[in-house]
Amino acid sequence: MSHVTKNVGLCGLLSPLLKKWRFKEIAKWISGDSILDVGCGTGEILEYLPLISKYTGIDADEKVIEKSKMRKTSFNKDYFVLQIGKEKLDLKEKYSTIIMSAFIEHLDNPLEILEELKNILKSNGRIIITTPSPKSKLILEIGSKLKLFSDEAFHEHRDLFSETSLICLMEKAELEIVHYNKFEFNLNQIIVVKQNA
Repeated sequence: MSHVTKNVGLCGLLSPLLKKWRFKEIAKWISGDSILDVGCGTGEILEYLPLISKYTGIDADEKVIEKSKMRKTSFNKDYFVLQIGKEKLDLKEKYSTIIMSAFIEHLDNPLEILEELKNILKSNGRIIITTPSPKSKLILEIGSKLKLFSDEAFHEHRDLFSETSLICLMEKAELEIVHYNKFEFNLNQIIVVKQNA
């Protein structure tokens, strides 16, 4: 996977609450028994997932990866974490669910990344993406200054996708939309997609 930016740890006062809300929204759409979590952070989403046989978390931040490995013993699920930088992702297996939680807005090249991920998606698999809506920009900006949200995460946003631009991106990637909705008072959005039939 090329040009993946470093995953940003959320350190604001409200960030853990928003993260939990996001994880619960994602968990509703998990299918199959193998998950790839792109921009996994410390793998906290595992606490919200159903029983799965394989979890692979990927993040470009080495410190985050080390924290993830230390947490490994606290889960009853089998998982491992790989570190990636700007090199190509070279996974040999396919996944039934791929998660991009609060990650796509940090990418320089989201279309290229989606096309790569599509190649490692199992038949009938899903990609689940959450991303802030443009309405959140002012709130995130003020909240980051007040230390309610992560200042670093806010400043690393490349693009805040509108519903239209997010759907357009999925169409360009030739992915079929399974579900779309806004949550967190319309400040966040989730889109679930699969391979076109």
